[in-house]
Amino acid sequence: MRSRPLGDVQVVECGDEPALRYCGRLFQKFGATVSILAGQRRSTGVPATEAYLDDGKERASRDDLAASGPVVLLGDHTTDWARSPSHYSLRGEVLPFGPDPGVRANWSVNELVLACLGGATDFTTSPDGQPLYGFGHRFQFLAGMYLYFGLTMRLAANQRAVSDAPDVTVSLLETVASMLPCHTTQWEYNGNTDPIGQTGSRHVLACVDGWVAIYAGGPWRHVADFLGEYRPTDETRYVANGSRVQNSRLLQGYLERRVRVLTVAEAMDLGHQTNVAVAEIPETATVLADAEFAARDLWECVELPDGRRGRAPRPGFLIDGRRP
Repeated sequence: MRSRPLGDVQVVECGDEPALRYCGRLFQKFGATVSILAGQRRSTGVPATEAYLDDGKERASRDDLAASGPVVLLGDHTTDWARSPSHYSLRGEVLPFGPDPGVRANWSVNELVLACLGGATDFTTSPDGQPLYGFGHRFQFLAGMYLYFGLTMRLAANQRAVSDAPDVTVSLLETVASMLPCHTTQWEYNGNTDPIGQTGSRHVLACVDGWVAIYAGGPWRHVADFLGEYRPTDETRYVANGSRVQNSRLLQGYLERRVRVLTVAEAMDLGHQTNVAVAEIPETATVLADAEFAARDLWECVELPDGRRGRAPRPGFLIDGRRP
């Protein structure tokens, strides 16, 4: 194996979105020459992050860049493509809310905004349940990885730009959403919805008037408070996370008995009071009828295992203006 598999590739960063810069960092780690187009660059505000994202990269003006080998341009919603190098093989773009941002056209984004919009605020909270800024750019870094995958797929297939539009486009908001459907991913890989996971057990449960998803991987005292009179008599097996995962099916039974006498609203309110993540699971018809999903072309027709036709989510990035 070559130590620099992308050694003949030039990458030019024409924007300052952290996702774009992380994509460039991945190219650099695999041997590509990565240049930061000269101009004003906004800082992430974290010196260690700045040092990491720009490590091994060069600063260059448009005139400094020579066309030798494949040239990949990386841009974001602030990029003036007319001022970027005119010779290129592929273009990749990171957008906050996709090609058609709608009412969010003038919004700015950070990790907290993306977490709120994408339903991921329970991933990082303070002891009293308030959403936190977290590590700063985890959603953007994942979007940068998607962009890297899309562009290297094109390079591996020896495909080049066929129009003036970006060849691969990644939406930050769709990236957040792609992290969330744990049971959907488990079904796709293993054909079951076993809730056991590395970070704590997850449970899908029936309430009086609907369904909820519960993440039971937090401190046991919170889960015990949520269970109340339905808590197990022997709690020792649930205190340590590893033991709790091993006994996830037993815990499922206690949680089922707790929420089956509650409405969805009551279960969510109890979760808020006890600091346990509880989310409503909408009906499939509600999800499929979502106007924003429909406008973003997020669904594709697929053949189901039983031969029927159904709809499934498309990947969270675009190639040649279409979803692969």
